[in-house]
Amino acid sequence: MPNLPNMETMVWSAWGKLVEEWARDESIRPSSVAELNLQMRRASVGVEFSEEFTDVAFCQAKNDHTVQVFLPTVSAIDNARGHLNAGGAYLLPKFYKELAFGNRPANIKQEDKEEMLVSRIGDYAIGQCG
Repeated sequence: MPNLPNMETMVWSAWGKLVEEWARDESIRPSSVAELNLQMRRASVGVEFSEEFTDVAFCQAKNDHTVQVFLPTVSAIDNARGHLNAGGAYLLPKFYKELAFGNRPANIKQEDKEEMLVSRIGDYAIGQCG
């Protein structure tokens, strides 16, 4: 599995705005990782994807009445589960800590990490906002 960019340095609001632009205008979506990185630089997202990533895929439901399910790769699930089972911290993007937890750490007990992982996989899988 390719290494993800350092998400701690990511400007999530800038990323969200860029994703919204792609949702609204299919014609401006990047067709390569190089183009994706260029658009991310221009939007001041703060991270880039390495050369390990070779493709870009966009998934958008055709209307509000379509259930869209995003499936993570099996290796992404296995890597996350392995990290947690080894006693690793549950990783949340910085904005969760700042906005949802008032800059307090999200102290998830070891026995609750599996439940948190599968719950977030399910949450991410439904591709509609709100």
